[in-house]
Amino acid sequence: MTAPVVIGIDPSLTSTGMSDGSTTWLVKSTGKATDDLPARRERLYDLVRHVAMHVREGCDLVVIEAPAFSSRMGHAHDRSGLWWLLVEHLTRQGFAVAEVPPTTLKKYATGKGNADKGSMIEAAVRCFPEVETKGQADRVDALWLAAMGMDALGFPIATRTVPRRAAVDAVTWPAVAAAA
Repeated sequence: MTAPVVIGIDPSLTSTGMSDGSTTWLVKSTGKATDDLPARRERLYDLVRHVAMHVREGCDLVVIEAPAFSSRMGHAHDRSGLWWLLVEHLTRQGFAVAEVPPTTLKKYATGKGNADKGSMIEAAVRCFPEVETKGQADRVDALWLAAMGMDALGFPIATRTVPRRAAVDAVTWPAVAAAA
């Protein structure tokens, strides 16, 4: 049986992390907090176009990190807009999309839902030594998202553990993943 194609996406206004489980990359963006509304709108659409170019035909599942509602980072409105534009575009293109809350992703990666970025990176280095993440949290999160999707489809690339199984079971997967 052929392994499915899963893309993990960690959306960001500056550095969106992406992974297919064996490679990680970033989609960079520029912009300033002082940009006017048309510039901010164009930035979001430009990010969606560039991210979407990496979600190829034949992709079985896209796993995107859900917004962190407790986040104190700025520009929550724009970050939320980016998230919805990505989900809208991907679903309109016919891709199955699953969202994973940050605490569930952290539990899958480290066994703890409150893990910090350093712990996420350390766990990725141990679990996926052959995957280049450059120690960047956006890439690492995308890698773990792809790993969760592969696990949900029955092709785990990380060792299955009780916390990982519980994290996968906590996500509402689209029909493509639910069948695995």
